[in-house]
Amino acid sequence: MDMDKDIHVIEITVISGEGLRISRKKKVKTNSFVILRTNENHFQKTMIDKRGGDHPLWNEKMIFRLPKDDPYLIVEVRCKQKLGNVIVGLVQIPVSDLVQSYVQKGCLQYLSYRLRDAYGEENGLINIAARVVNQENDTHLSLS
Repeated sequence: MDMDKDIHVIEITVISGEGLRISRKKKVKTNSFVILRTNENHFQKTMIDKRGGDHPLWNEKMIFRLPKDDPYLIVEVRCKQKLGNVIVGLVQIPVSDLVQSYVQKGCLQYLSYRLRDAYGEENGLINIAARVVNQENDTHLSLS
């Protein structure tokens, strides 16, 4: 059995966030970053945004090899503070959103997802772009 046929290779660009808060009353001021994780706990993270405040801009590409049976990709937005990293919000993106059959392989999709804080409350948006990568044509991309 060919293992690559059981894998989705997906390019994710973490574009930006909107309306991010540390707490209900306190907006994110600086030092936010994003961690993307698979169910197998492979992860990648963005650089820290030092200027965007509650509307950070990352615009960073990442490549993930997702088993076809992985139900979702976890996106966490965090803020680096003096006492450690605070989770601002997270979302579980269904892998099916990224690899739908109606989206032609290689076509870029722009997607926005509502983040939820530790209490399940809405806490801003995360904006990403995603495309299924054709390994044969995109061998220059590093895979995680």
